[in-house]
Amino acid sequence: MNSKRIYLLIIASFLFCGTTMFSATPNDSIKSQTPAEILPLGKTLYENSCVRCHKLKEPGNYTQEQWPGIMDKMQKRSRITDEQKATILTYLLSEAKKDVKTVE
Repeated sequence: MNSKRIYLLIIASFLFCGTTMFSATPNDSIKSQTPAEILPLGKTLYENSCVRCHKLKEPGNYTQEQWPGIMDKMQKRSRITDEQKATILTYLLSEAKKDVKTVE
């Protein structure tokens, strides 16, 4: 179990620090760099934990920049562990809206 927890923390750290370094879209990078069992687990945790207090938000309605702050606030309210938060966040980031920046 500890090795799984360490692996999740490594994945979460990688996601927070390096998603802009790939030529693929951020969502594709997350999906290709994440073990197959993590995304379905994150989706299940999201659906079961967050629906207790409010209607589920569509992951694609928010960007990868917005989800970490949202999850920080919600973790305190929902009393999920850091590991659960990282798993949910990995799922949400994989489905997040691509941030389209305008050129000035």
